[in-house]
Amino acid sequence: MINQIFSLLVLFACGVILVFVCGVWLHFSMKKDNEKNRDKALKVQSSEPGAGDELN
Repeated sequence: MINQIFSLLVLFACGVILVFVCGVWLHFSMKKDNEKNRDKALKVQSSEPGAGDELN
């Protein structure tokens, strides 16, 4: 009985670690994509005709 409880706790701990690792990987993957898309949007915005007219 104790052995089953211990096995379930180990399995639960492995699941928690797996979810945490997937979450960290997803966070950094999305962060990288967000930076790339932000740079791309800024380049497009600065190359549009009339960009910056609202500042003058």
